[in-house]
Amino acid sequence: MAAGGVDRARSEPWQGRFSPPPGDPVAARTLGLQTLSDLRLQQAAALSHLDVFWLMGMGALLLCLTVFAMRRSVAEADAHPVE
Repeated sequence: MAAGGVDRARSEPWQGRFSPPPGDPVAARTLGLQTLSDLRLQQAAALSHLDVFWLMGMGALLLCLTVFAMRRSVAEADAHPVE
């Protein structure tokens, strides 16, 4: 594994994308790793939004189900006089 957590076998195809034949291989590697990092962050953000959506849905469902567990309030007989 490289220092950034990406091994060479996975980063080499991205280097060729940014490095034309007379190009700079160091800059191409840097741009390739940056692209992989951006893609990883984008996917992590999408998964975190999905997790939050799921948790909020479960919380809403739990709140809706608590309505059926609530008792009706019973007023005392002399609390509200009938006219």
